Amino acid sequence: MNYLFHLYLCDQKPLLRIGCMVGDFVKGPLDERWPEPLQQGLALHRRLDRFAHDQPAFQRSRNRLAPALRLYRGVIVDLIYDHFLARHWSRFHPLPLRDYAATVYADLRRYAPQLPESFRPLIPRIIAHDWLTSYAEEETFSLVVRRMAGRSPKHARLSLGETALKEHRNELEKDFFAFMRAAQNWLKNEEGMVPPAPS
Repeated sequence: MNYLFHLYLCDQKPLLRIGCMVGDFVKGPLDERWPEPLQQGLALHRRLDRFAHDQPAFQRSRNRLAPALRLYRGVIVDLIYDHFLARHWSRFHPLPLRDYAATVYADLRRYAPQLPESFRPLIPRIIAHDWLTSYAEEETFSLVVRRMAGRSPKHARLSLGETALKEHRNELEKDFFAFMRAAQNWLKNEEGMVPPAPS
C-alpha cells in the first residue's frame, strides 16, 4: 500500500520504478513473464519490504499502535509513512509532488499492458483520484483505512488504526525521518543506488 515510498526509493528507469510500485501484486518467482526492468523493480520492492519491516524505526512505530491491531500494525505504519513522505516531499525530491505524480501516472498509462493483470483495474482510479498527492491529507489516510477495513470481515480490525495518526503523530513523524535516513543509506550501500534529493 505504500506506493509513494517504493516509487521514491526506486526512482530510476520508469519501468523499474513502476515495477517497484506494483510489487505487492506479483507473487512467486520473477521470470520471463516480466520485462527485465520490471523484474528488477519487483525484486527491489521485495528487498525494500524485508529491510523496512526489520528496521528499528519502523518497529518503534509499529509498537506505538494498539496491540489489538495485531498484524495490521505494519500496514497502518506503511500508510502513515506515505502520508509523511507526501507532506514532506520537498525535503526529499527536487520535483514538486504534483509534477512527479503526473510523470508516474503517464508511465502507468504507457506500461499498463505489461503490468500485473490484478493491478491494471486500479490505474484509472489511482489517476482519477490523484492517489499520490492525496496521501498528504490526513483525511485520505482515514478514508483508505476505512475502505480497507470494509472490504471483508477479516479486515475489520483495521478500523482500529484510523485514529493512530492523530494519537501518535509527533512520535510517528520522528520515527519516519529516522526510517527514511536508514532507507536512503541502505539503498546506497546495499544497492548502489542514490535516492533523489532536493536541488
